[in-house]
Amino acid sequence: MIEYPIFNSVVNRIEAELIKYNVNLKSFKTWTEGSINATGLEIIAELPSDELIKSVVINFDWDKFREASLARLMDGMSKHPLLRDKNSKLSLVTPSLDIEISWQFNEGIPFKISQTRLGTNRIKVASEWMDSINSRASQALPRDCNLSRWHVDIDGDFDGRFISQMTFITYLSIPLDTVTSLPSLQQRIDRNLQLLLKTTDRILELAKSTLPLAS
Repeated sequence: MIEYPIFNSVVNRIEAELIKYNVNLKSFKTWTEGSINATGLEIIAELPSDELIKSVVINFDWDKFREASLARLMDGMSKHPLLRDKNSKLSLVTPSLDIEISWQFNEGIPFKISQTRLGTNRIKVASEWMDSINSRASQALPRDCNLSRWHVDIDGDFDGRFISQMTFITYLSIPLDTVTSLPSLQQRIDRNLQLLLKTTDRILELAKSTLPLAS
């Protein structure tokens, strides 16, 4: 079984910081998939039920190649399990921590706005809200965000179609190629975790400020 001591230290640091910031966690779990040499952390932060966003899911993705590469760069890692093979080519990749953040919007909001409307109008209201968020998302997201997209599920009833799930997803990557010690890694994680929490607050404010545009 592959060991990930560096990533485990990242997980422990994230957990400690979230506790410090009093983040309400619905789930905090790690996973490992040996067949693809990967590991990761999934965090589900629960927001108040009356908010426009029901929950935030943050996924941190890692693998043995980045683990070995970062171990090669860091002081005191000569006994890291992935560096035992001196001829290993595992450390040739550039280490980075990939992050996916998903904001699950309250799909009931367009229902409330369009409660007297039938047919495709409920989809129209939700689409207008998403378009309004898209037009301002660059102001709320980190500058190094790689990509953003919506995941939308559509269902139907006797009155017509409606959106049953609205999830805004963004991807970014934290470069770690300048990390040379455990303290510097912790500082990098702390700084970026603060940025992620601020980004979540900004998206919530964006959801609130764009909602009237969809009514």
